[in-house]
Amino acid sequence: MGMFDNMADKVSDLVEQNQDKIHEVVNDHGDTIGDGIDRAGDFVDDKTGGRFSDHIGTGEQHVKDAIDGLDGQNDDIP
Repeated sequence: MGMFDNMADKVSDLVEQNQDKIHEVVNDHGDTIGDGIDRAGDFVDDKTGGRFSDHIGTGEQHVKDAIDGLDGQNDDIP
């Protein structure tokens, strides 16, 4: 099992243990979370000189979809 498998297991455990609080935070602060993901993507894109813009944009959308779907609905992060 690799490092990322271990991290994924730990994240899954944390999500399971704190599911109600996570749903509340995502529902209440979806716009801010989305903005943070965009800013992180812009930072990485800037640091890589725009060479991976398409991949970064795709990654941003996957992260947004994953976080938004934690409550079973894709309605909180634009």
